[in-house]
Amino acid sequence: MNQCVSVIVPSHNRANVLRKTIPTYLQDGVAELILIDDASTDNTQDVVKDLMKRYPQIRYYRNEKNLRQTGAKNRALKYVTQPYVYFGDDDSILIPGSISYILKAMEKFHADVMGALPLYADDDNDLINISALIDRKAPIIKDWKNKVSLNNLEKLDFFFRASEPCRVPFTHACALVKTKWARSVEFDSKYIGNAYREETDYWLQLSEQGAIIYFAASEKAVQINYPYSSLGRNRTFSSMWRHGKYDIINTLRLIEKHHDYFYNVLGYKHGKRYMKLTYILSDLCMYTMIFPKRLVGMLSRRIMKK
Repeated sequence: MNQCVSVIVPSHNRANVLRKTIPTYLQDGVAELILIDDASTDNTQDVVKDLMKRYPQIRYYRNEKNLRQTGAKNRALKYVTQPYVYFGDDDSILIPGSISYILKAMEKFHADVMGALPLYADDDNDLINISALIDRKAPIIKDWKNKVSLNNLEKLDFFFRASEPCRVPFTHACALVKTKWARSVEFDSKYIGNAYREETDYWLQLSEQGAIIYFAASEKAVQINYPYSSLGRNRTFSSMWRHGKYDIINTLRLIEKHHDYFYNVLGYKHGKRYMKLTYILSDLCMYTMIFPKRLVGMLSRRIMKK
């Protein structure tokens, strides 16, 4: 296969997992991996230098100031040399064959963008038995359009498989895109906090300009996030509060920017204020339901540590 893909991976303080995650992106079809060290304070630079000795495709750049995901990706796009770009993560692995599958699917469906299946591992066992993880978290469904419906924005997800790639107005963060399209817009740095919705906004910008976007919806193209425990992270009350707060703040920004497109092109039937209010109420209801489960999980982990 021709080496025609540049992979972009922003990284911040993930030195403990880079040796496991970065090599998974260096698949058939990948000519280079552009790693943007976003002002890490750990030994990321040393780990990457070691990786570069084994993988000459890696190109390393360091930000002296933390620019967050949006700024790091915008900078990385300036260094891309290939006709396709894949956006990866420093705390995720890409299963073998994903790049080649997406490239072929993009050609078949004349797509400008195609997203991989995004999954989140609960523990290290999920990374060992990936087939079981896919079966458990990404069921095969026929009526997939309701999963990505703007009428259910607070429940919208891409955790499913379908018989063939699905035409969508936007996709998940992990996606392959033609470079000419990738450079036609920028990631919006005004998405604050955890920058929730920054990728949705990016793909919507492309969709509004006429890009053809698909979601692969296949077990042959999967990106898996490492479990929290492997990253040295734990959910706390404050982290849950921050996530919920920025979920709402950033989604309201997304609605403000793109409602005209939702209404005039995608067929959303309600006004901007209605969409915002509905999202806030539905989101608060969802967090109210999941809070007890997460509370039990946090308390259980604390008891086990003792």
